[in-house]
Formats: sequence, C-alpha cells, structure tokens
Amino acid sequence: MKMPPWSYSSLTAFETCPRQYQELRVLKNYAQGDTEATIWGKEVHGDLEFRIKDGTPLPERSAKWEPVAAKVASLKDSGYTVLTEQQFTIDREFNMTGWTSPTAWARCIIDAAAINPDKAVLLDWKTGKRKPSTQLMMSAGLVMHHYGVKVVDTGFVWLKDGKIDKERFTREQLPEIWNEFLPRVRRLELAYETDTWPVRPSGLCKQWCPVLSCKFNGKNSR
Repeated sequence: MKMPPWSYSSLTAFETCPRQYQELRVLKNYAQGDTEATIWGKEVHGDLEFRIKDGTPLPERSAKWEPVAAKVASLKDSGYTVLTEQQFTIDREFNMTGWTSPTAWARCIIDAAAINPDKAVLLDWKTGKRKPSTQLMMSAGLVMHHYGVKVVDTGFVWLKDGKIDKERFTREQLPEIWNEFLPRVRRLELAYETDTWPVRPSGLCKQWCPVLSCKFNGKNSR
C-alpha cells in the first residue's frame, strides 16, 4: 500500500498509536469527533486568519489577541508578503510541488507566515497546553525549500498563556532538520508497505480514543 503525503500531525498520530492511525486514516472506520475545545480552537484560528488577511475586526472572544494580529498584519508595510492558512508541499526530491500533486510527499499548513526574499517568519496559533514540539522545525524546512530563504524565524503562540516560544532555523540546518524526520517517516512508510499497525496502549486509551474495536479502549470497560 502506497503511503499518502505525510504531515507533522499524521506522523505524530502514527507514533502515538499505529492501530489508531490505521483505523482513522487508512481504513476510515472511525472519526475523531470535535470537542468543545477543538471547536473553540477552530473559531479562534478563523478569527485571526480574517483579521490578518482582510482586516476583519476580531470578535469579543478573540479581541485580547489584537496586538499580535496587528503586529503580523503590519509586516506587509516592511516588505513582507503576509499569508494565512498557507499550504506548503514538497516532493521526495525536496522540490516545491502542489498540495494535490501526484508527486506530493510532505505537507504543512502555516497559520500565519511572512516572507521576503531572504527571510520567513512562521507563526502557529496554539490553543491548548504549552508543550515542546518540533512541528515548526519541519515547517521551516519546507518553507526553505519552497522559497530559498536563508533564515526562518518560528514561533508557537500560546494564546491561553500569552506566551511565544521562538526558534530560528537557517539553511545550514537543513540536514539536521531532515535527519530528525526522515527515520520517523521511514517507519510510517514501512507500516504501509507491510500493512503492520501494532496497538500502542497509553493513558489516551481511557477516554479519548474513538476506536471502540480495540480491547484497550477505556470505554469498553464501562
């Protein structure tokens, strides 16, 4: 079975539990339903997208984030092209390609990006708990291949905490970036090639997993 284009979220979903990944993303026997928190997160992402893109005033639920939205939007006046919910895709040769292209290999979507000929700024709105992640490391790699920029400044914007975790990546770090991800992607490819999806029990089984056919699903013991 051929693996479809991968993203950071699909890779980490596989690593969390291959069996759950298979049921949700390969067989599509179950769906991950929305919760109150994910619905709120989608609404906030939409609010910030249209504020930055079109200047649409933020509604009351998102008004406190006006300073950061205004700062991103103002980068247009400094020679940057400002993008929201932007899709980036590369092929196996690390060349830019289309999101639905048959050669698409790796994909990401950036909540807010600002690009000039030498530099990019990537921001990801986070509505959950603050925690470390290599998501924007992967995104920085894709953007460097897309635009040929030398430097990518990234930031996770933790909206509930009012904090920003920043990290800079340079073209010299591209080998380091792909050394982080390629072995992980290869494990995902092998799962598709061999149709092998072992279950990986964890604390998430208790109440969050939608795969009711799994014996470890906590909902089955109620």
